Amino acid sequence: MDKKNFSAVFHAGRAFHSPSFVIKYSPSKASYARFGVSCGLRISKKATERNLLKRRIFEIIGVCAESMQSGDYVIIAKPAIQKQSFVSIRNELIQALQSITKTRKHFSH
Repeated sequence: MDKKNFSAVFHAGRAFHSPSFVIKYSPSKASYARFGVSCGLRISKKATERNLLKRRIFEIIGVCAESMQSGDYVIIAKPAIQKQSFVSIRNELIQALQSITKTRKHFSH
């Protein structure tokens, strides 16, 4: 997702909250789902730790992106995510994405 679309969704998208994420969603004309991830300095002051978290989130998204309704999604990590394992992050993110829009098929865990 480019910076213009990311900013538009970030400021005007419909927000959904979970303990570790805020997910903003906005319908788009694209025929597929587009994702952006934000991990601020509140997560960690170290860029390597924030980038690791972003890579993990994008890995989870890669599993479920094809089954998501088309639109733009911005996933914002909350500080509570620091204490979670990859498995719990994956389960929470998949559950949050499923609650946002109706999916065409179920995600595999």
